[in-house]
Amino acid sequence: MPAPRTERPVRIGYARTSTARQELASQLEALHRAQCHKVFQEQISTRVKIRPEPEKALSLAHQFKEAAPETSVILTVHEL
Repeated sequence: MPAPRTERPVRIGYARTSTARQELASQLEALHRAQCHKVFQEQISTRVKIRPEPEKALSLAHQFKEAAPETSVILTVHEL
């Protein structure tokens, strides 16, 4: 019988606001409490269809999975 997994998953966070007047601090704090290893953030309009930071987050998640396939990788978004 295989041993139970005891390692923590890799958690990657993403925070976004649509205007510079909105604050990211509450999202960043929540992602920190969720124990995200890396957090990507941006302030970009919802009208913009290409958002670079979530693409970077997904790319990092794929890199982790390729390097350690048995490790869970979780992408965490606090608010949309």
